[in-house]
Amino acid sequence: MGHLLKSPSGSRASYLIDESIHKDEIENIYGDIILTRTGHGIMVKGKITANTTVMCSRCLKNANYTTVFDIEEEFLPEAYISSHITRSDDFDTSSTINSDNVLDLSEIIRQCVLLSIPIKPLCKPDCAGLCVLCGQNLNEGTCACSANTNSGPAINITTTSHTTERRTT
Repeated sequence: MGHLLKSPSGSRASYLIDESIHKDEIENIYGDIILTRTGHGIMVKGKITANTTVMCSRCLKNANYTTVFDIEEEFLPEAYISSHITRSDDFDTSSTINSDNVLDLSEIIRQCVLLSIPIKPLCKPDCAGLCVLCGQNLNEGTCACSANTNSGPAINITTTSHTTERRTT
């Protein structure tokens, strides 16, 4: 990274990424990035693909999840930050180039992967979920109580609704 930091603004270098992050089970990270020298640091742009393991929100089994995202982040050298940022304790250090001129993308990639995971991830689009009575994974087969209830991820509200009386005074 030192050679690019010493280059004039606009200088570029491209890299292939093929790594794994040992946090949050993020694996098989690959993609192309372009590093561009800016006036103060290095702009990183690229398209990244990463695999992670998520828990299905219906059946609670682990499932593989692949995400593709664009990254665009400027990294500033620690020396620049310490001399130009007055309140460095408020500065996010995940986008810095350390004193050894190492630009570590792992935290930025980790954040992008975690933000791309759906709120309710599924192992497959038609996941049947768990039986609401006995907990049987309905993807693996039916249970004894499934004949008496509706199967699938949602219960039919009309079968469980109660009538209420309205009081008037």
